[in-house]
Amino acid sequence: MKKHIFLSLFLLCVTYSLTFSQNGLFHRYTDSTLLVRDANVVRLKYQIRIAQKLGNILPKAKAILNTSPYLVYWDHELSTINLPLWAQVIEPQKAFFTELNKSKSKGEEMFGLFFNGFYIIHELGHGTDAYLTKKANRKYLDFYEGEYLANQIAIAYWQEAGYEKELQKCYQYALKFTKQLPNPVPKGEDPLKFFNTNYDELSKDPFKYGYYQFKQFVEIYENRKTLHLDDLLK
Repeated sequence: MKKHIFLSLFLLCVTYSLTFSQNGLFHRYTDSTLLVRDANVVRLKYQIRIAQKLGNILPKAKAILNTSPYLVYWDHELSTINLPLWAQVIEPQKAFFTELNKSKSKGEEMFGLFFNGFYIIHELGHGTDAYLTKKANRKYLDFYEGEYLANQIAIAYWQEAGYEKELQKCYQYALKFTKQLPNPVPKGEDPLKFFNTNYDELSKDPFKYGYYQFKQFVEIYENRKTLHLDDLLK
């Protein structure tokens, strides 16, 4: 069985050279072809890595260019990581990054770090979560738990793959924003219950949703020494 799994992954390797373009991930791409190519390189590397534990669980997964108001997301039906190109992002969202950073250049840098880098594996984490729920008889995760696991998987993978410098940059931005963004949780309410109950509303507001995402990132990153990818694939 394992021989067949790794043979199929090897054949995928023939399609994609496992090397990145000159600048690599975690920067703002201007060339959509390079973005999709590099994202599929790391997608394949992730598939090969988790196949050691779970087999080839995402055989149809691929990264595609699909700039949308969601910016980046996992389409479970199509098994696609939908990625944004900065040049195609709508102006109100570009303004969000500029306002958050009080700088256009810093806003673009932050966009590249997270949306053309970190979140590629985060979205594959959602695909992995769906597999574990349906195929491995693991309990269903609520919205907050699902996002938390995806962030854990992403930080664990990038850390293992040697991207500590890039994670550190992401952490610096995330830490700043958790202090800067207003807490959207009403006083006296449980943050997790509030997130799960109001997920649809929160996900439409980049400031409120960003607060939760950045807060999770900071918490997980600060405890990364005890974080191991294999422990999450159960």
